[in-house]
This record gives sequence, C-alpha cells and structure tokens, in this order.
Amino acid sequence: MAVIFTELELYKDITAGTTDSSQFVVPAAGVFNILCIEGQAAFDMNSAVEVWFGGALVWFTKGSSSMERPKEFVGDGVKKVELRLDAADLVSGSVYLGGYVKIEQVTV
Repeated sequence: MAVIFTELELYKDITAGTTDSSQFVVPAAGVFNILCIEGQAAFDMNSAVEVWFGGALVWFTKGSSSMERPKEFVGDGVKKVELRLDAADLVSGSVYLGGYVKIEQVTV
C-alpha cells in the first residue's frame, strides 16, 4: 500500500476574457482526498480561482480563501481535478490569480 501526494499550483497574470486550467491531475480509480486548497483572487466578482472535478465545480473563491478540511471523492481514472484561474468575465486588462491544491490517494 502506498500513499501518493499530488500538488497543483499556479500563480499567473490572466488576461481579461480567458481561463487557465493547465494544472490538473487524473486520479486513479478509487477514493482520494483533496486535503487543502488555497486561492488568491482579486476581490473582484469578475475573476475567480476554482477547483473542478469531473466537470463539476467543487470549490472557488473570488478573493483570498483556503479550505483545510479534507474532501473525499471517488476517481475513475478518467475524470480530472483541475485548478482553474478564471478571468472570463473580466471586462478589460488583466488580473493576477493563484491557487494551490494538495491531493492524497492511497493505492494498493
């Protein structure tokens, strides 16, 4: 039995009207935990730091926030966990966004 820890981290200047989800992982089939999430956005309703799993939003912030209670999910080897920096609704300019996700999965 092994424990695999995966960290996603992305801090970047995002141009208005765009989204960056280049940090992702596809957990193996079985139970995994998201141990913590941190996000730093611009305290603006038009930008956010988000975490998605299998196409569903599981956490987000439109400011500075963290989640330190583990959340349990079931992976299928296909669905991915994405750290997404979202400035799609930002009208003009750019915004600096960032986030961090720590994932734990026990394998047999």
